[in-house]
Amino acid sequence: MASSSLSGLDQETLAELLKSAMDQGAVRVESSSPASAGIPGPFAALAAVCHRFSEELAHDASVPFPAVLRESVKENLKIIETVFAKWSLDILMITYLSKAVGFQELKGSLGSISSRVLSVRLRQLEALGLLRREVINEHPPRTRYSLTPDGLTFAQLGEPVLLFLRMRAAAVRGSAALPDDDSA
Repeated sequence: MASSSLSGLDQETLAELLKSAMDQGAVRVESSSPASAGIPGPFAALAAVCHRFSEELAHDASVPFPAVLRESVKENLKIIETVFAKWSLDILMITYLSKAVGFQELKGSLGSISSRVLSVRLRQLEALGLLRREVINEHPPRTRYSLTPDGLTFAQLGEPVLLFLRMRAAAVRGSAALPDDDSA
């Protein structure tokens, strides 16, 4: 690897890191739950590489990496409350799937959201740099929303987390369907 810093990782380097973490047993996956037995080790390797990436990126950017769990959790909760406010994920998901979407189309897809709340959420997501607002100069003017590159990155970062949770849910449902046989 040319650079020891993970902040300059390309996809090939990340794949190599994940493979080496799995091959060398650098990541141990231990669980007392039979439901997690079906969850592959690559998620543990990804988590370890992501943690290392975060530490090194914070170091490179001269941002203190939270050493105290309580401080880290409080800071993360503040971010979560902003990004994951009611309707925000729905808006991001619809925009991600549609590539670009108009205000009325978005409102119709969301169902019971008021125009005022939708406007507020769109402005918040735009202020966070996750959504781009484009006014189309027609009569009457139309507005289209699309993900910014950061919004797309956010969506892509969520994919492995959601995949892990779906796999865990399926594993738990599968183990619940097969209770232990204590009659023997």
